[in-house]
Amino acid sequence: MADLERTLGALYRRIMLMVGRGTLAMTDDGTGQQRMQVQLLDGETRDASDRVQQYGISSHPPAGSHVLVVNVGGQRDHPIIIGADDPTTRPTGLAEGEVMLWSAHGQRTHFKQDGGAEIRRSF
Repeated sequence: MADLERTLGALYRRIMLMVGRGTLAMTDDGTGQQRMQVQLLDGETRDASDRVQQYGISSHPPAGSHVLVVNVGGQRDHPIIIGADDPTTRPTGLAEGEVMLWSAHGQRTHFKQDGGAEIRRSF
């Protein structure tokens, strides 16, 4: 019974470590695969973590952005970043179904609920 509890305990810990949140420290956008340095658990820093992006859309989020991290197999030695968001610059107030491409520098392409589109170069 103790062996089973030990095995299940180890499995439980790996499952709990599979997904986490963190903060972006810096980004290397100079190669095909974007790599990020992220701060994870209390004091835990991971360098050169791969970031997976949606095909056809590329971004370089600013330092301090929130990141969503997947640790494949619960192994924390090589996390993969699957999402990044900067809530301090993200446009808000979109209607249901609307989409906006935007940058922290003010450029926006807004696909509106009424079928129209708006392109702005700055705020």
